[in-house]
Amino acid sequence: MARLTAPAVRVLIEQDGTDEFLEYDVQTDNRDAVAWDMTRGKKSWPQMQDAPMLWATFVAWSALRRSSVIALSVDDFLSKCVQAQVITPDGDAVDAENADQVAVDPTPPGHESA
Repeated sequence: MARLTAPAVRVLIEQDGTDEFLEYDVQTDNRDAVAWDMTRGKKSWPQMQDAPMLWATFVAWSALRRSSVIALSVDDFLSKCVQAQVITPDGDAVDAENADQVAVDPTPPGHESA
């Protein structure tokens, strides 16, 4: 059975005018990694290994936006996201520098790879 190896990320986003945060756990995938590659070059951002927090925040934004959870631009998201943590399938935080070592659970039962 195929395994999705892209990391899940937990983010905290500040709510305007309050001391409270919205918390989201989001599963990233190849589409978010490709969006990072394309955007990183356009914005002259460093490579993932040189900016792991920027990378984790960006791929979380991409996954949240792609799944219509948020409508913020990447720049607005970067200014409102107060925390981004790569997480294990059990929800435990992982240092962003070690994100490439985290594999997620296999695809849900009933979904077979082609």
